[in-house]
Amino acid sequence: MLKLKWDMGGGIIVSGQNQDSDYLGDNRTGEYSRSNNNSDDGVMIDALVGLGPQFSHLQRRLSWSILFGLSYHGQNLTMTDGYQTIDLISNDIGPFHGLDSTYEAKWWGAWIGTDVKMSPWARVNLSLHYEFHLVEYEAEANWNLRSYLAHPVSFEHWGTGDFGLTDGYGMVGGIVAEIKLYDAWYLSLEGNYKTFQMKNGVDRVYFSDGTIADTRLNEVNWDSWCAMVGISYQF
Repeated sequence: MLKLKWDMGGGIIVSGQNQDSDYLGDNRTGEYSRSNNNSDDGVMIDALVGLGPQFSHLQRRLSWSILFGLSYHGQNLTMTDGYQTIDLISNDIGPFHGLDSTYEAKWWGAWIGTDVKMSPWARVNLSLHYEFHLVEYEAEANWNLRSYLAHPVSFEHWGTGDFGLTDGYGMVGGIVAEIKLYDAWYLSLEGNYKTFQMKNGVDRVYFSDGTIADTRLNEVNWDSWCAMVGISYQF
């Protein structure tokens, strides 16, 4: 028996904080500028599809699947309401106006995982899933207040590998408990965690005079978790 798994979701960011730091040395040393800003605007998009064999046991009270698939994750972030907290050049500390910078990132690639579903009690279903992703990463940004940078693309980031462990990978795990309330109505409790990492990348900066400079992008990390409660009706 084959199982088809697909999932699509989106969200709007309504609250968040951002820190932007500049350094004189390698490996984040010699910080000379830092701003702490709001990031209470943006959009998140996730899409996933997978296919694989499904096995059942114990009169279908236990089933598991081995799945292979593709995924895409988009993050469109906006930074506003700037506040300078460190400035070793001009010592200009405090709020500054006009900040409306953006950072648009996307992760995509292939994954392998497993889904396990069991019914340990008559009115309770448990589902667990785990996915391992091999991903690529791309991003572009518009630092709108930097006059020496080009606009609307001030710099780009991307990985230099080819879906390899030295480039980008991610892990996703979760658990869902469904408790039967009445007839076909269920109470669901869900928790999920994901972590993605990209290494060995390129940071390409576009200057307003038309010149381009490439430096090493050390690392990009994305960690998220969620807890959800819901009511469902199963046909």
